Amino acid sequence: MRALICVLFALASSLFGAELYDFDLCAPAFSSWDNKRSEGGVLSVGGSASVRGALQFDDRNAPDRFRELQLRGSFEARCVNENGFFKITADAVRENAKDAAARSDAELSEAYFQARLGAADIKLGRQIVAWGKSDLLRVTDALNPLDSQEPGMSDVGDLRLGVAMARLDYYIDDWNLQAIAIPEARYSKRPHYPSEFMPYDVGDTHKPKSTQGALAAIGVFESWDISFYAASLHLDEFRNHAKAAMFGAAAAIAIDDFLIKGETAVWRANGGDYMRFDMLAGADYSGVRDTTITVEAMFRHTKNDRVDLLMASAGSQSDYEESLAARIQRDLLNASLRLSATTTIGLSDDKGGGALRIQGDYEIANNYLLTAGFIAYFGDLEPYKSFDRNDRVFTRMKVSF
Repeated sequence: MRALICVLFALASSLFGAELYDFDLCAPAFSSWDNKRSEGGVLSVGGSASVRGALQFDDRNAPDRFRELQLRGSFEARCVNENGFFKITADAVRENAKDAAARSDAELSEAYFQARLGAADIKLGRQIVAWGKSDLLRVTDALNPLDSQEPGMSDVGDLRLGVAMARLDYYIDDWNLQAIAIPEARYSKRPHYPSEFMPYDVGDTHKPKSTQGALAAIGVFESWDISFYAASLHLDEFRNHAKAAMFGAAAAIAIDDFLIKGETAVWRANGGDYMRFDMLAGADYSGVRDTTITVEAMFRHTKNDRVDLLMASAGSQSDYEESLAARIQRDLLNASLRLSATTTIGLSDDKGGGALRIQGDYEIANNYLLTAGFIAYFGDLEPYKSFDRNDRVFTRMKVSF
């Protein structure tokens, strides 16, 4: 798989240079996003390449404060016609952060075919399905695992890993009814020793591969929407990844410059030995020009009699936990510069901890993006307590073609 992705990326780079080309191979065109016919080319090939470096402030857990030199490439192809939609996205990354912590990774992010069957869409292949309304915390968004190898460095929307699914969407009036079968069992990517983000052993006992399933009913109305979810999934936080049943709901309503949102979910596993109740409330405010402010708060209550939790050895599991997250984002210079500050805070057993990331993204020219930022970890709650030496500044140059 890794070799195939590298070949595809090299082939795209050599054939298409630094531009995005469209070919009229699948006309007449059909947009699966807005269900309207589109004009122009329908086969698109593109991608990006980036290089990132970071400097760590504290060198007590590293002989060299220059933490990493990361090279990343991505490739994407789409083909659209009146009856279907095909997409493939692949990523490859090579990172040197001292010889001992160097890592290589290749990921087939998405590769699926979507077809229209009357009032329904069927989508087959590796996909990303984002449930819920929250942007910074997760409650009902449980179908895709996360790439958690660099905690706090990216938002949830950039961390989801694709999973092979067979998905049916049936549309009736203002409702979308979803039925999803998930034959591929994937789990979140976590730091591996000797990464500075892996200060303790959280090894899995085994990784079952049985098929999972999910159902959803999503209603979208003039100024509000509501969703209901049910799923049977292998949970990441179990060492043995036992299956759990989830029932949840999410809703959002727009009021003037506010978007008010809420989510709730109930989880049950191992015949009732493990039960969890999650509740989230949040709001987005866009009343200031070119600025968006997001605030979310989540409460979690867990009943755990015998289930072996993945993070229990780190002392992070409690009957009651709270999480707070906030982000302020502002566009400047005719939207060529975006400044953002994001923080996530966890509270449990009279302890607290979190991460703060401040960054700027500047579009130097078309297809050239420069990013610079700073991330700090704080508090006495695990795992943030173990990350307190990992504060760093970072910069990245990304070229899209």
